Amino acid sequence: MSHPELNQLTRAEELFNEGELEKALEILNDWKQFEGLNPQQKSYYQFIKGLILAYQHKFEEVIRWGEQIFEEGQKLKENLQSFDGLFFIIFGFIEAEKIDEAYKLLEKAKTSFKLISNEPKNVLIRRRVRLDLLKAWINFELANIDLAEKGLERIFDLYQELPNSFEIVWPYLLKGLIEFYLKKIRKFR
Repeated sequence: MSHPELNQLTRAEELFNEGELEKALEILNDWKQFEGLNPQQKSYYQFIKGLILAYQHKFEEVIRWGEQIFEEGQKLKENLQSFDGLFFIIFGFIEAEKIDEAYKLLEKAKTSFKLISNEPKNVLIRRRVRLDLLKAWINFELANIDLAEKGLERIFDLYQELPNSFEIVWPYLLKGLIEFYLKKIRKFR
C-alpha cells in the first residue's frame, strides 16, 4: 500500500475524532483509493466507516455494514473484526429500537470479545468500553436503570485509560437520558 492511502485513512480517523463526520465519510466513500489495503488495514477502514455511520444514526446502513464486517471476520477467523461487526449490528438494532434483537446478539458479542487476543491494550479497552456501552444501553431500554448506571460507571473508569475521542459522546448521551428518565419518574411520584 502506498503512503497516500495510509494518509487518507489516517486523515479520515482524525476528522472522525474531531467530530467532522461528513468530511471523514467523504474520504472513506471513495473506495478506489483504498483498494490496495491489506486485510488488517481493510478491517480498520471498515471499522472507522462503521463508526461514522453509527454516529450519523444511519442504523439500517450500520446493520448491513456490521453484517458484512462480521461475515468477513468469520471467514478470515479474525476475532476483532468479527466483534466489530457484531458491535455495529447491535448498535444498529438499538438505534432502530429493535431491543430484543440487540439483546439476543449481546451474548454472541461477549463471546466474540473474549476470543480477541494479540491486540494492544488500548484496542482491548476500547472494545470493552463499546461492549459495556451496548449492555448499558440495552439495560436502559429494558428499564434496568441500576444496571445501566453501573455499566456507565465502568465505562467512565475505562475511558480514563484512553486518549480523548469523539466516541465519549455516547456514554454521556446515555447518562443524560438516564437522568432525564429518573427526573420524569420522580416528578410523577
